Amino acid sequence: MSAVKYVFSCITSTTLPFRGRVILFLACMMLNLSPAWGNEADAASKFPSVYEKPQIHNETSPDGTPGIRAYFQVEAETDVIYQTLCDSTRFPEFMPDSREVCILESGPNYQIGCFSGVVGFINSKLTLKRVCDDATHCISWSMLEGIPRSMTGYWLIENEPNSKGSLVTYVSYVDAGPLLPDGVVRNLLRSNINQTVANLRKRVKSDGTWKSAEYLKRYRKTKKPFQN
Repeated sequence: MSAVKYVFSCITSTTLPFRGRVILFLACMMLNLSPAWGNEADAASKFPSVYEKPQIHNETSPDGTPGIRAYFQVEAETDVIYQTLCDSTRFPEFMPDSREVCILESGPNYQIGCFSGVVGFINSKLTLKRVCDDATHCISWSMLEGIPRSMTGYWLIENEPNSKGSLVTYVSYVDAGPLLPDGVVRNLLRSNINQTVANLRKRVKSDGTWKSAEYLKRYRKTKKPFQN
């Protein structure tokens, strides 16, 4: 998500030289013409046979917003994965590009928080509302404040029959405005899926103790305490 915001910020930034913005825009156009990253899944198959890499295909929301849908397996109980993804305050420990999460408001099944991240040298900050549905193991979110016009999505964790793991579905829709073609938005959304999946698997397998090397490096620099 932050990758889209990063590119959008660069193109519209007044501090970035005009020549740099033109080069970045042309690079985005080239990316739009290039093959999409990740493994394409058969849209008719909800339970793909290969799980080592996430199965990804393009999505379009009912209102026409571009997005993606990814399926992958995690060898853990649905409740364990669900609780890991509900606890957004610890995302900076293992989620790529996540730096800080500050909860502004919370209730029995929802949170409103400020999600900060860094892509390259650009800081991003979004205010999201996340709703956790214990009955369906679904975590949905929508953007309340930020640069993209709109951002919605959800995680869905399901018990997979005849398997020792769970099926995780990730869906994200982003309207970044007219400067970014739909193909660029989708490719940017795909860009960190593989790393997100790898980190989530490690986090769950470690019973919530594994932290990314990037996070530990930041900790050594800032000397801020973190949870075990």
